[in-house]
Amino acid sequence: MKIWWCGYGTFPGSSTGGDVIYYRTYNTSTGQFSAITKVMWPTSGAWDGVHTCDPSVVKGAFSVPGSSTTYNYAMYYTATDRADGRNSRIGVAFSVNGVSWLKVANPVIYPQVYPATGTYGAGQAGTYNQDGVDNIILMYVDTSPQVGTRIYTRSTIDGINFGPPTTIPNSNNAGLAINITSGDIAYESTENVFYRVVSGYPVRSGDTESYQMGLFKMSAANFLSGSGAWELQAVLNSANTGFRELHNPSFLRDGYGNLDFLFPEVTMFFGAGDADPSTWEIASATWSPDPDSMPLKRYFSATGCLGQMPEHWITTGYVRHYCGFNFESVVGYLKMAPVTGTAPLFGCVNGQDHVLARGSCGVTTPLGIEGWIYTSPATGRAALYRCTTGSGLSLNHFVSRSPTCEGRTVEGILGYISTSP
Repeated sequence: MKIWWCGYGTFPGSSTGGDVIYYRTYNTSTGQFSAITKVMWPTSGAWDGVHTCDPSVVKGAFSVPGSSTTYNYAMYYTATDRADGRNSRIGVAFSVNGVSWLKVANPVIYPQVYPATGTYGAGQAGTYNQDGVDNIILMYVDTSPQVGTRIYTRSTIDGINFGPPTTIPNSNNAGLAINITSGDIAYESTENVFYRVVSGYPVRSGDTESYQMGLFKMSAANFLSGSGAWELQAVLNSANTGFRELHNPSFLRDGYGNLDFLFPEVTMFFGAGDADPSTWEIASATWSPDPDSMPLKRYFSATGCLGQMPEHWITTGYVRHYCGFNFESVVGYLKMAPVTGTAPLFGCVNGQDHVLARGSCGVTTPLGIEGWIYTSPATGRAALYRCTTGSGLSLNHFVSRSPTCEGRTVEGILGYISTSP
């Protein structure tokens, strides 16, 4: 497995630092990583003289004017010559081995309105090689002034010169309001669809990046024509990863941008950590379409993470076991994506108190969508009650399928949860 990613670093031969691109490999047989190598950095005085970031590497057979070498890899990267990171453009570099790169002198994609000195510009490329040679489809974000944030796709038949942009629709079947800042695409031939993973949901107070990502798919015909709506497959967020912030997701795919070799599973890598970027690490998650539901699990700690009071935590994902949480039971199963008759169930937190809420978190802090719960009773479903114990600073929310909340206070019915996957 070959991994290219962006992080802070100093430029070779200089004490100046900024965004640079690193590379390492992972041997899936031995579980061993190679050493980290710095492979791309800004060129002093050039259009990419301050930051080089967001690499999307695709395999092929590329020819470069003035060179007799056939290159095996193309890297599309975001760069700028501004310290504030604005007016970004997309450049391309070519490599035989994935380590030594030859940059093309000029950006290959500019913002629609250029210069975009007041906004981010163009960047965050995702790539797919249609013919295994140099016929590239590239998806990217553009925040040009007077145009607003848009996602575009462009094609090239030589890896360098791109045709006009097609606007990619942002609507989705879940009705999620996505404020797109970063993402990736990959192609899956069995279904003839493009998969897309995107972060950029509204940022919470105190955060620097988003807390929730979405995995979507769309037919190839609609994607290439810029029509239709994205079909949500699953969400990934603070509720089910344990990380406060998630950023810049990318797919694990073959060298050409295909998911076929892993399908039906889809693996994504992303930056994860707290509001301070120095805490970030590269994490991964794998989605499988079968079953299409997740267990909603109830945990309990006698002291909670603050060591002050009993606390329940009910989630489809990660729980901080070091806070003394122990698994109690599976209360039912939530859909990973919306189906007819369901509503989103949110994980929320208010101080130490973890709460589930249907529709939104209201005034409490959102951790993200845990899954989708049915809104009406039917065979194979049970009513799920939101319950409380304690009061004031000792208030503890939990859920139960007991109509009496196991002898505690009943707040109401959250919905009707499936009793089996």
